[in-house]
Parts: sequence; C-alpha cells; structure tokens
Amino acid sequence: MMEAHIEVAGYIDEFIIRGIDIDVNNGEVLVVTGPSGSGKTTLAKALTGLLGRSGDLFKGSILINGYPLLEMPFEKIYKLVTYIPQEPWYALVGYTVYAEHCLILSQLGLKCSSVFLEKLGLADKIDSLTINLSAGETQRLLWAEALAKKSSVLILDEPLVYLDREARRIVADVVRDARDNGASIIIIDHDPLFWRELAGKLLVLENGVAKYYGEWDTRVLQQSYQPSKTMRVVNDEVAVDIENIWFKYPGEKPLFRGLSLQIKKSLITGLTGRNGAGKSTLLKLIAGILKPTKGFINRHGTPVYIPENPLLYFTKPTPREELLYMANGREEKVLETAEIFDISRILDTPLARLSSGERRRLALASAYLGGFDIYLIDEPTGGLDQANATRVLEALLELVNEGRTVVVATHDERVIKLLDYEFRMG
Repeated sequence: MMEAHIEVAGYIDEFIIRGIDIDVNNGEVLVVTGPSGSGKTTLAKALTGLLGRSGDLFKGSILINGYPLLEMPFEKIYKLVTYIPQEPWYALVGYTVYAEHCLILSQLGLKCSSVFLEKLGLADKIDSLTINLSAGETQRLLWAEALAKKSSVLILDEPLVYLDREARRIVADVVRDARDNGASIIIIDHDPLFWRELAGKLLVLENGVAKYYGEWDTRVLQQSYQPSKTMRVVNDEVAVDIENIWFKYPGEKPLFRGLSLQIKKSLITGLTGRNGAGKSTLLKLIAGILKPTKGFINRHGTPVYIPENPLLYFTKPTPREELLYMANGREEKVLETAEIFDISRILDTPLARLSSGERRRLALASAYLGGFDIYLIDEPTGGLDQANATRVLEALLELVNEGRTVVVATHDERVIKLLDYEFRMG
C-alpha cells in the first residue's frame, strides 16, 4: 500500500506540484492524467523517492506499507518499488538484453531466467544489443524486469507510448496479474480510457494541483478536438526514392532485404507496424544518419530527423535559444511558433527541467521553424495529451499544405487517421 501527502515537490525556483494526497491500496490501480507539463512525471519522481534527497524540493510524507519512503535505504526501495520511466532508454545499463535482465535479477539475489522475457515477446531478442532495441522493445524489456521483481508498488509513466497493439495487450495482462496479486499500481497516461476496466481511482492534474481525485469517473476526462483529414491530390513528384536497400545492425539478422519504396511529395506518409519492425531505422536511413549496406536512397530536398528521444535533437540549452537559432534571430517568429506549440511559458526553462511532452513539442517547433523539405518524425505525438497532440497534428498538416513532405513512425491512432499513405512494416 502506498500513501502520499505532498505539500510541495519539484525543483527550486521552477515547476512544483502541491497539495496532493493519494492512497493506493494493495490490489488497486490509480490512473494519473492531465495536460503535458501538469506535473505527472514530477509526481512519479516524488513517489519513488527521487525528489528530496539531492537538493530538489520535497515537503510531505510518503509511506509504503506504513513505513516512510525517504527513511528507507535505497536497496529496500529498489526491492519494493518498480518505476518505469516515460523515456525507457535511460533505464538500461546492460550490454545485451539477457545481461540487462540478469543484472536486475542479481541485484535481488534471484536466479537468472528468460521466462519473463519470453512472456513479453522478447524470446528472439535475448542476445541482441540493448542499443539496437526499438523504444517499444526497450519498454517491454523493462516490463519483463518489473514482472520478475514482483515489487509491491509499480509506478508506470506513459507505459503505452511506444508499444504496438499486441504489446499493449500483453502489458494490460501484466498489470491485471500484478493487481490481482496485491500490488499497488500507479499509471500515468495521456490515454486513461485504455485502463478504465482495471482502474479503481483517478487523479487529474492541472498546473501542479489535483483537479480531481477519487473513484474512476469518465465524465471528468476532458475531450478535445481532433483535426480532420483533408483530401489531397496525389501527384507524381517523389520526395524520397528507396531502391532495393539492405540493412543490418552489427551482430543482428538483416532488418531489410531488398526494400523499395517511393514517398510522394506534399503528403503525410506513415510507417506503422509492430515493435522492432524497423520504423525508426528506416527514418534514420532516409535522413542519412545510417547507410544501407546495399541499394540506394535518393532524397529530393533537405531532410530533418526528429528522434523518439527529443534531447538528441537539440543544440542549445534553453527553448528560446534553440528557437532563435532556427529562426535566424527573428524574435517575433519565435514567439509566434511558441504560441502554436503552446511552449511560451517554458522558453527560458533549461531543457533538463522540461517534461517529455514539452521537449517533444519544442523539437517539433524548432524543426517547423527550419523550413526543411522533408520532415522525418519518430512518434510525433508520443506522451502528448489530446490538446497538444492536436496542435502538433495541425502543424504537420500546415507543413504539407505548404508543399513539405512529412514521414512519421507511429503507433498512435490519432496520427494514423490523418495519413495520406500508410506503409505497414513487419
């Protein structure tokens, strides 16, 4: 059981959450939702004891089975609490999938076994390098570790963002089993309705405070406008011509064997399909970040690639500097674009303090200012609430209307509905 009374928590002189009281009983699921930047990840970090130990701000109390969290040694917290972050790549330390999994089990004195890897659909990835995993496969690896640990408290930050439909079904079953075995589960999600059959309680955050906390109630969940697809004339102009390409990562089986594809200009093309099918890899190949071992890729225009991890995109320390650089110093253009992507209030906040959703919107805003010909975007709406996803989708539609070409890798149905062409992989 987890109980929390949070007076304030966050970062000194920056964003804080305040006045939040929750209790999650054994065998109960609490779903936390709210707009991007409302404090959901800050809450997760407070509940794991990451805040309040290293100069960050925390006042209040958190109890696990009646014992104060901040008085526990780290080894005990590690055993009792499993936290899967929204950005899963930061949680891996092992060189291969099996080494990573065994390391986690060894910390608890458990015998290494591949049972949980197989349950999460990673049987064919046991010997793969973790650096070669897709984001969805990385999330499933963390889920396998959580399942093996059998922690009494699970805190899951946007657990569905990078997962395909089959993986989502598996994760839902894992959550159900953990709940039925008495775990206290806290799920942070911009798609709370996915969990409505499992959740007992709901917490809606807004600007760092609880807008609603209580029993599950669909009526308190805000719905937002979804942009509609515009019929566009498909012309014969080609933006990207992929001719008979082959590609493999070191130590892996070939990912592409003679792949050919034409991406037409001034359309939104989507790369969809299962985790590990090569969607992100294909974007990197088109961008020129990776090179095919055979075949050719011809680009008719200047591309820009926005990765799943937006931090890999940035070159400046703050949003304002990033946008000014892309806008060639035009302040009025920066302010106009910041309004479009709803990032005006965080222009001078260090990148490290931004939420994942804020970083993603900033990366998209920066690329939007760049005036590129071909936009290659990995999970453009990952971690975004409906309102901010709508802003992003409308901006992508505007790029296409201006004659730009947009290629996205996505699992998000909100994006798939707007595609002019879908290339399903795997």
